[in-house]
Amino acid sequence: MPYEKTDEEIIASVASDVKAHFENCKKEFEMKRNPKKPYLYLPKGELRKRVEEHNRKMREARKPPLKSDYECQLIIAVRAQSANKIVGKGVPQLEDTLRPLSLLIVADQYGSNVGVV
Repeated sequence: MPYEKTDEEIIASVASDVKAHFENCKKEFEMKRNPKKPYLYLPKGELRKRVEEHNRKMREARKPPLKSDYECQLIIAVRAQSANKIVGKGVPQLEDTLRPLSLLIVADQYGSNVGVV
């Protein structure tokens, strides 16, 4: 009891209470100044490296797989066939003698032009 203590005991008791109070405040201040790192805390540089590595792996996974020799040969053959293909409708031109033009037979009200040709 404080009223039964001597002055020296009261001063010692108060000093120990004040010291205990400020020790607790000192610990709280240190915790605010240097907070504990979270469980999965990584430094910024390390975190950036891991993110870049993960992004690189994702890009590699999205790339189509390499084609086999057989598939490459098929692609080359198809391209060669399409390159040799004649483009156009094959309509004979004026000086084209390779295909003779067939005569056009027209029927009208007076008959047809079969006998004229």
